[in-house]
Order: sequence, then structure tokens, then C-alpha cells
Amino acid sequence: MIVCVRLNLHYNASKFNIPDPVLRSLRIKKGQGWRFRLKITTTILHMVSNQECVVMQRRTVFLRYGLVMVALILATLACNLQRQTNGGPTPISSPNVQRPSVQIIEPAEGASVTRGQNVSVKARATGASGVTLVELRVNNVVVDSQVPAEAVNPSSLEVLLDYKAEQVGAVVLSVTAYTNNIAGQPALRTINVVDTLNPGAGGAGNSLTPRPASPTPYNPLCRARINTNLNFRRGPGIEYDIISTFVAGQEPPIAGYADRADGRWWQVSSGGQIGWVSSQYSTQLGDCGAIRPAPIPASPTPKPSATPQPTQPGATATPTLPDLVITMFEGVRDIQLGSSGTAQAMYVIRVKNIGGQTAGQFNVGVALPNGSVQDLGIVAALGGGQEIQV
Repeated sequence: MIVCVRLNLHYNASKFNIPDPVLRSLRIKKGQGWRFRLKITTTILHMVSNQECVVMQRRTVFLRYGLVMVALILATLACNLQRQTNGGPTPISSPNVQRPSVQIIEPAEGASVTRGQNVSVKARATGASGVTLVELRVNNVVVDSQVPAEAVNPSSLEVLLDYKAEQVGAVVLSVTAYTNNIAGQPALRTINVVDTLNPGAGGAGNSLTPRPASPTPYNPLCRARINTNLNFRRGPGIEYDIISTFVAGQEPPIAGYADRADGRWWQVSSGGQIGWVSSQYSTQLGDCGAIRPAPIPASPTPKPSATPQPTQPGATATPTLPDLVITMFEGVRDIQLGSSGTAQAMYVIRVKNIGGQTAGQFNVGVALPNGSVQDLGIVAALGGGQEIQV
């Protein structure tokens, strides 16, 4: 029997030029008299046979060569790092682009909504280098996004983003603004999605569920809800002149549409004028089944004329003809009939003359489901730009 008590393995690295990165990783100070030693000690506290001791000696030899290889690999990697740092190409620094910021305006923190309800999130993003995208995530899942209209990257942008509340409980809304591929710090807002109360269930848990605020009454008027700052133009295209600019949340009524190479454009009315907005940056609301294609204005490029017509002194422009449009038709959507088979409901109807001349006497009526028309009265006259409520 042979006693193998302790195996000590020493490796002297002073013969090698160990680079600084390796010395730092091993916590060795350069400039002092040092010896690089790798030491592994194995203590055997029991008697072993001669054959077992030979096996241990072989393992010791393998371990010795293995440690030498590890030291050489570390030195090679460190040298490569030194070459890349000293002799490699200088990294190109990215432009100094300021990260955009964003804040959520609506809904309020802790607001309650009903399951299945469409939720509109209004946000304002700002960025010194321009805002190129605003993105909405619900519980970290992207549900909607909005880019600025007409490829303009403004320094300030208000948007409306939508999602349908499906998951009951606390929901985290996260809105992030981007400047190209650089994202800003997201704005967070938590809302509560509740189920409709079921009195027949008899469960105590449902009785404690808070009721959300009553939803907005259904408005069947066909209109375009503006989702971001959008130009109101004289024709369906960016080549037409700008009349004014809509902001997010406005809902001009739709009178017609035109399909162009860059998508569909809505013909809408605002401020007594008829113009056009791109449907890409708006959401269609109401009942638009009766909307038809509208005539497209002539190209804004004037045709050259060899002999322009002389202007007579004192001539005035001829005012446009009267044009009556319904700007509002609002009221409850569903009506529950009483035992007599009748019910009463209140509706608000507004009629506006968007033309330049006074409209003569006209009637206002409502077509009922049975095909009859209920007369709501006679309007004696309505001047240009005037509006009346019935």
C-alpha cells in the first residue's frame, strides 16, 4: 500500500508576457515583483492502493497540461483585445439624437371601462429631433400605432390610439414615442376593465364590481375622427392647397369620398367650407352606407393663358349657392318599447347652410323604419354659414 497524501501543482507564468487585461481580471498589480502561480491542492485523507495512486498521478499530469492550455488561451484572447483596441478601426459614433418624450392625456389613471368597449388613448409626444411614430401597447402587446401625416416629422404631435377592452381586471397602457429607431421612455397608465353586472348570478363578488361611466350615446352621423394633426385641403391630394389643419379628436362630417393612388380621401365639411382629408390618418365613425363618390376638383396647377381676361373695376365674386348639410344627428341608439308598443326618445338634429347664399323655405323630416316620414317643421330661411337645431 502507498500513501498519496497531497498533490501540489505550481505553474510559473513569469516567463510569459501576460497582457494587462488578463492581469486586471486576475487582480494582479503590474510593476511589482510578482510570480503568476496557479495552485491546485488535493488532499487525500485515506490509504489508497498503488494502482489508484498511479491513476491519480496520470490525472495530475492531464491537469497540469490543461492549466497550461487555459493560460495560453487567455493570453491569446487578451492580445486580440489589445490589437482591436490599439490598431483596429475607430468605431463610428451615432448622431446625437435626443430621445422623444410622451405623456398620456386620456384616459385618466384608474378609469373604469366595460369589457368590449372601444377605448381611445390620447397622447402628446415631443422630440427636438422630430417624432416619427407613437405606439400603444396593452400589457406589453402592441395594439395600435400612429405616424405623422404627410411624412412630416413634427417636434410636437398629438395622437389618438385605439384598442378594444377584452381582458377583465387591471390593464397597463404603455405609450412610446420614437424618433426614427430611437425610442423614448414610455408613459404608463393603468385602467380597470370590468364585466357587466349580472343580477341573476347571485354571486357576492359581482356585487362589489364598480360600474363604469355610461358610454357616449351612439351617433349615426357619418364622420371622420381625426387621429393626428391633419391638413384640410381643397382637393384629394397633397398637391392641393391647405384650407386649415385638424387636430386629434375632431370629427368633421363626411359628405363623399374619392379613391386615389395614395389611398382613400374623405370629403368633409368644416367652418362652412368643403374640403378633403386623407382616410389613412382618421377613423370612420357612424353609419356611412349612404356615402357616395364625390366629384374631384380640377388640378390646382393653373393652365397658362395667352390673353388673360381684364378685370372690371368694382367687380365682386359671385357667392356660392346655398348648400344644406346635417352636421349633427345624436341620440340613443336602442329604444325599449313599453307595454303599449310605443316609446319616447330625444334626438338632436342640426342643419347648416355651408353655401354662400341664403337658403329659402325648407322642411326637416325623419324617415321612420316603417317607411313613413315624420315632419319636424318648416324652416323659413337659413343664411350662408348659419346653423339651426331641431
